[in-house]
Amino acid sequence: MAVEQFRAFFACDRCGERYASKPWRSYYLDVSTEPPRKIAVQSRVAWCDAEQTVVTAERYQSPESSSGMLDFMVEHRAHGMAAPSGKELAFFRMLLELSERRESPPRCLGCGSLEFEYLVDESGRTSTVEHPRCGGVIRSVGLLLGGWDAPPERYYSTEGIRIDDLAAIERAVLIDVDHEDC
Repeated sequence: MAVEQFRAFFACDRCGERYASKPWRSYYLDVSTEPPRKIAVQSRVAWCDAEQTVVTAERYQSPESSSGMLDFMVEHRAHGMAAPSGKELAFFRMLLELSERRESPPRCLGCGSLEFEYLVDESGRTSTVEHPRCGGVIRSVGLLLGGWDAPPERYYSTEGIRIDDLAAIERAVLIDVDHEDC
């Protein structure tokens, strides 16, 4: 499936070193069901201390956050506002279920490290991550939209561990791909 790709560009405000995010389509593969479910990973651009570069990291949905979003959607339906689609409700129910089972913190989707800092906060503002090589600040310098293409896919366990089991991936049922963001 071709999707519009975007890349975020960052640079250190002191030494000028530049970085670009990589476009991935990442999915949790929930093998607790038969066939396994394939669910889009919520992600955000981050600085990985292990890789020393800009990466995509999981954006963890706590059970409270997922439950709150589900309650908010249902409440809006009760007040006559635009009702969430069945697909949206199913997606947030899946997130709630996965977050209740999740035991580990979010990970870098590149190397699996737990040592990273998000480069964009919840409101979409660039955070102030210190550049480890010179002490400057890594700042957003641009965003490139376009390139309708099918980016490479990666699969992860519901604990964020990369899966390369081709047989499990091929059996997976796609739940949703419309809610991934960086």
